[in-house]
Amino acid sequence: MENKIVQYQPNYITNARIDFSQVENDLKYYVIEAVQQHMTKDKQALFVQEDLFGNLVIRLDLKTLKLGKSNNYTYMVKQAKSLVDKKISYDYNRDTKSYEITTVLVSSIVYERNSGKLMLRITPEAVPALLWLGGGYTAYNKEIALSLQSTYSKRMYELCSRWKDKGFFRINLIEFRKMFCIEERYPQICELRANVLDIAKKQMDEKADLNFNYALKKENRSRAFNYLYVWIGGEAQSAKAKETAAAKNVVWTFLYNIPEYRNGNALEITNVLHDRNEAARAAERITRLKEDIKNGKVKKHGISQYVRTILEKEFNIPAELLGDDKKKKRKQTETEYVDEVTKQARAQILAEIQKNERAKAAPTKKEITDFFQPKGSGTERNDNGKTLGAILKGL
Repeated sequence: MENKIVQYQPNYITNARIDFSQVENDLKYYVIEAVQQHMTKDKQALFVQEDLFGNLVIRLDLKTLKLGKSNNYTYMVKQAKSLVDKKISYDYNRDTKSYEITTVLVSSIVYERNSGKLMLRITPEAVPALLWLGGGYTAYNKEIALSLQSTYSKRMYELCSRWKDKGFFRINLIEFRKMFCIEERYPQICELRANVLDIAKKQMDEKADLNFNYALKKENRSRAFNYLYVWIGGEAQSAKAKETAAAKNVVWTFLYNIPEYRNGNALEITNVLHDRNEAARAAERITRLKEDIKNGKVKKHGISQYVRTILEKEFNIPAELLGDDKKKKRKQTETEYVDEVTKQARAQILAEIQKNERAKAAPTKKEITDFFQPKGSGTERNDNGKTLGAILKGL
């Protein structure tokens, strides 16, 4: 890994939905390099010119390029031609407006037979994505990227290069599948592991200056795996980045093991601490807290509220990342319960009063019996001189 050819790839491309083969990805690296060199007036490695319409045309010599394992010109030209049919989709933000752009990287290819010379005309709509570093960029070793023998390992290398300073990234599996264009491929998790993640990990372990470990997680009560967690290491990280990544790993691992923060908030809180340059202080505080738990100074069963207090008071973590305060929620629940019981009790008492009032007004059994069984002349009044209407009215 002596050759340190650093290439800068805009994050628009790193995050784009691209269904490229290994050779197509390699051509992408050369195209990005050529366009950026052209714009900086550096034309030492690759030759770029503009046609009559102002479109960029890149001249490539297949003899000098490393395109996959093959030296077969026919195969390489065939792969290059396929770029004309391969779409790339990316999001582009400018002047407070957001755009979704779908285009092709190369609009046409001209091959000089038996010469190994290719001319690639770059699509105008693709140029902003190739040049716009202001939206963030990924720095990686181009020679290493070219040496990786799988399109998935190349994409994982790009992602790990992007997040190497943070040492970690988390991505929804649906978004990951879209990015890698494998929505319909490898539906089973075991297939995704074997054909994408494990291959990429093995090749990066062998050839790259970065490596990664990963885990698949079930979040938000999902029955299926729905998130991919990736931890990044390797020599490409600076000493400071490695130290920061280690601190972040301590913080994230601790928070993730608390159920209240297992819905993605663990990572968001960790990133907030990282952005404030407080990851190391938080890791040190958590290390002391773990010692207090071990020594019995802090009870493990009450750790959730204890951690919440630390994050809120000592690190000013926003309330929306801390979730519902269980104590406040319990108090609110208790108040609502008391109010409901009081309401029910009042309703019951009122019902009893109304029942008693009705009971006082209603005729007695004896009064009704006496009325229908009059003594003597069969008068319509009972022995007390009450008519049936009077009895029923409670008079």
